[in-house]
Amino acid sequence: MSTWRERFSLIAIRTSLGVGGSFLAATFALQAYLQQGFLIPAAVVTFILVSLIVRAFAKVRIQTFSLLTGVWLALLLVIHFLIASSV
Repeated sequence: MSTWRERFSLIAIRTSLGVGGSFLAATFALQAYLQQGFLIPAAVVTFILVSLIVRAFAKVRIQTFSLLTGVWLALLLVIHFLIASSV
């Protein structure tokens, strides 16, 4: 029987892996967009590898990971365009 500390630790690890991995994938996708498609293969490979790692180790569903990556990407694009329009 696992204690509440062990369960909380697993939840924290899974959450941080899912959020951090999706942020990493979104960052690569944003860089691919800003470089006019030069880094698209790197962004695709990063997304695939990180999603497989998150699925294997954190048991996060691929749909949830993809949705979170899309949200991060949209947020990063909005921030980029707000900064670019203010300069």
